[in-house]
Amino acid sequence: MSIMYRVLAILVLLADLGFCIITGIRKKSAVNNADDYFIAGKKTGMFFMTMTAFSSLLGAGLFMGQCGRGAMYGISAYWQLFGEGIVAGIVMALLIGPFLARFKYYSMAHFIGDYICGGNKTIRRLAGVANLFPNVFWAGAQIMGISYVVQNIIGIDYRVVAVVCGIVFIFYTMMGGIESVLVTDALHGIIAIISCVTVIFLSLKLMNFDIGALKANVMAIDPNMWNMHTMSPLQIVTAFMTGFLGTLANPIYWNRAFAAKDASTCRKAYIFAFTVGTILPLAAILMGLLAFSMNQGVGDQALVWLVTNNMPPIVTVLLGLSVLAATLSSADTHLNCSAANVVADIMDPEKKFTTEKTLRLSRTATVVSGVIAIAVAMYFPSIYELANFGYTVCGGVLVPLFVIGLVLMDRKSKAYSSKLKPSGAMCGIVAGIVVAIIFQGVPELNAMFNGGILPAVAATVIGVLIGNCFGGKKESGSR
Repeated sequence: MSIMYRVLAILVLLADLGFCIITGIRKKSAVNNADDYFIAGKKTGMFFMTMTAFSSLLGAGLFMGQCGRGAMYGISAYWQLFGEGIVAGIVMALLIGPFLARFKYYSMAHFIGDYICGGNKTIRRLAGVANLFPNVFWAGAQIMGISYVVQNIIGIDYRVVAVVCGIVFIFYTMMGGIESVLVTDALHGIIAIISCVTVIFLSLKLMNFDIGALKANVMAIDPNMWNMHTMSPLQIVTAFMTGFLGTLANPIYWNRAFAAKDASTCRKAYIFAFTVGTILPLAAILMGLLAFSMNQGVGDQALVWLVTNNMPPIVTVLLGLSVLAATLSSADTHLNCSAANVVADIMDPEKKFTTEKTLRLSRTATVVSGVIAIAVAMYFPSIYELANFGYTVCGGVLVPLFVIGLVLMDRKSKAYSSKLKPSGAMCGIVAGIVVAIIFQGVPELNAMFNGGILPAVAATVIGVLIGNCFGGKKESGSR
């Protein structure tokens, strides 16, 4: 890319980052309490709800990451997308999201501790720990995504980009909380849609709008790349369940549902977000296969390579802006959710802190979580390995507990009543977290199940059953 386009790319990216900084400064005055900081006073309307849901959903994983998966694993990459985008999207948009929008909670951990477990503060703290993993790890995945792109487009060192972009998204999220996030996400959602449609169209043009020819080219290089069944049945189930449970437990969708002004707003916004947010990654995997057909060693950076080497320079500039938009809009949301986990769920579920102390600690937690996110972005080898770690811990633990809790709860009673004992929930969470980390983090164990999601689910369920048999009396009280 010529110097002129490199300068243009730098100016465009700086303009976007500047807009984010100004938004953070301006929105600080709109935050008066924890409700404002975490759920925007539960008054988010259709436009902002739709754009923040879509832009947060897209992120680095569901477009750039899926393109990389297509280049690395072929069409078998669709198994996880079927779980996270299609099946989980339908469930979240039509069932769980509108249901959650009836409540005024800050996080999934808040909901589980209060609604599912009768206000048990210890359970909320433990759930907050599980909830924290995807928030920090997914924020790191977003930083990894923009760093890939800027390094390849402009030539700035990966680590410099990670630090600079990280400082910006930490700053505006810290200042204005979700109030800042909603405004920046609105702009970033529009940018992401325009860019994704443009890149997809040009990619289809590169393959002469002939998917059959692409298939032939790919199979001539490696037939397994166009085979949905190269993985074992266990690996397929693991990929599907990682996407499915990970999406259902993704803190973004829970937080946005709690922030929506009503269930109807949440349902309509989620239908749009998950519909568009599934179509684009479906195309992204094909783009990854196109990149593979041209360069078999492209790997996780397939999207960046495809655009920078095969499309007009102005599209490369647009790609840089769109990836920045997509990554920031997902990173800021996870960062805001992580602050809720640290302060509201883990440190002060009893709500003993003053409003001033809660906001001060929330901003501090935002900064600390952001720094950790930047650090993990420099350690993990790929976006999806980083994302799946968070998916596994949260999805493999909190979704099973959520389902068990709903099944065992007497939802017709005005007073809280459930067959789920506090000891059962605690044992399930602890066992699930430990097993998820071990089986996802230890390569030899990870290889046994192609990930830790199934062992985590099993450990959580078994932990709940054992704890329920040997624990004390069932939780009771008001809901």
